[in-house]
Amino acid sequence: ERDNAVLQATLQAELASARLQTLRLQLNPHFLFNALNSIASLVHSDTAKADAAVAALSSFLRGSLAVTRGEETTLENELRLVDAYLEIESLRFEWLTVDLDVPDAWRSACVPAFVLQLLVENAIRHGLAPRRVPGRVVIAARVTGGRLTLSVSDDGVGLGARSADPSLGLGLQNLRARLTQLYGAEGELAVEPAHPHGTVATIRVPYRVCPSDTPRSAPDT
Repeated sequence: ERDNAVLQATLQAELASARLQTLRLQLNPHFLFNALNSIASLVHSDTAKADAAVAALSSFLRGSLAVTRGEETTLENELRLVDAYLEIESLRFEWLTVDLDVPDAWRSACVPAFVLQLLVENAIRHGLAPRRVPGRVVIAARVTGGRLTLSVSDDGVGLGARSADPSLGLGLQNLRARLTQLYGAEGELAVEPAHPHGTVATIRVPYRVCPSDTPRSAPDT
């Protein structure tokens, strides 16, 4: 009975890991499709920008290799991936402004890999791009009561217009499923209207420092 219990627990753990791997890998083709579309749109209009976008995509893919070994990475690594992604998008959307509000103290926190990249991509492509005027994305992190809160907000078209896009819903469903697999009830995703307009996506997960990183002194919360 003990052997059977151990076997069952092992199989359940392997199944959960396989589900997580599947959910995470679904993000990569989605991102690559959008990135290659961005590059293709520049090839005929601005070859110099297209070359720069290819180099930025190469940088992003190299960076992503560092986090594909596990389901979690440091917030610092995630921000580096976002920077590489924004290099690509800023070549196409020159009007884009991105503000970062992430204290150094929280950058060693464990976060699900590719979570910020997905939320930033959604903010740009589904919130700002349809409006076709200059827009802003704000990435913020806070720790309160033992939980890490990550938010990505935009001043774009808002939830009503974005909800009509089925690809947005699939991405968020995927993210919610990953949070549930990783953290159970302690992993949350909320998508709400921003004020005075736009959308804010907020993720809450248990705060802990990734073992491979040197802990940093954190301010009182």
